[in-house]
Amino acid sequence: MVKRYLTLMFFVVCDVLSVILSLGVSLTLNGESFYNSQNGIIELSYLILVFSVVILFYLFKIYNILWKYSSITEFVKIALAVFVSMAILFVSQMAIFRDCFDVSVYFLTMLFVCSFIFVQRMFFKKITIQKAQAKKEIVEDELNLISGNVMIIGAGSAGQMIINEMHRKREYKNCTIKCVIDDDVYKHGQYISGVRIIGGREMIQDAAEKYNISVIVFAIPNCGSNEKSNILEICQKTGCKLRVIPSVCKLYNLSEITSTIRKVEIEDLLGRD
Repeated sequence: MVKRYLTLMFFVVCDVLSVILSLGVSLTLNGESFYNSQNGIIELSYLILVFSVVILFYLFKIYNILWKYSSITEFVKIALAVFVSMAILFVSQMAIFRDCFDVSVYFLTMLFVCSFIFVQRMFFKKITIQKAQAKKEIVEDELNLISGNVMIIGAGSAGQMIINEMHRKREYKNCTIKCVIDDDVYKHGQYISGVRIIGGREMIQDAAEKYNISVIVFAIPNCGSNEKSNILEICQKTGCKLRVIPSVCKLYNLSEITSTIRKVEIEDLLGRD
C-alpha cells in the first residue's frame, strides 16, 4: 500500500513539473514572458493547467494504470485528458481575463506535456518490465541453480551422465560432487566417473554432514514411486536442497540429462507417479 502511494506521488510530481515546464517553454518559444505578467494571466494559467491535468488524470483513472501492461489505449487517454485541460485553460482565461494566449502556445504546450508524460510512462514501463524480468530470472536461478557440495543418489547410467555433464558444463563450475549413494552393496567403495560410492541410503544423513552437502540430486529415473518417496524423506532430514530427474519414460532420447533436473514436488514425496 505504501509503495502504491509513493508511486502515485511520484507520478503527480512528475506531471506537475511536466506541465509547468511545457507551458514555460511554449511561452518562451512564442516570444512571451513565462512569468510576471501585468494582469496575472500567466501565473494563474500555471495553476489552472496544473490542477486541470492532475484532476483529469485522476478522473480518467490514469494514475491507476499498471504501466507494465499498458497499451496505446492508455496513451490515448493521456492525450485526451491533456486536450481537455487545454480547453479548460482557454475557457478559464476568457472568463476571468477576457484574454488568452496565442493559439501556438496551446498547441505547443499540449505537444510538450504529452511528450514529457509519454516519455515518463514509457521509461517507467521499461524499468518495471526489467525489474520483473530480473526478479523472475533470480527466482528461476534459485530454483534451478546447483552450487556448492553435491551428493548424487543413484550410481546407475543416469547418475553417471549427471556427473559427467556437471564436470563438463560451465554452469556447474561452482559445484563439487562429493559422493554417490547407492543401495547396491557390490558398488560400495567403487568409483563412478571419479566419484566414490560411499554406501546406501543409511549413509545419506551422515554423509551430508561429513561432506557439508548443499544439494542432493536424486538420479534414479526407474525407481518406484514408493521407494523414491522413502529415499526423499531421508534426504529431507538433512536440510539440503533436493533436486530430482524425471521418470525414465521422460528421459527417452534426451541428449542432456542435467537440463531435466527440477525441484522436488509434493507428488514425489507422496509416492505418486
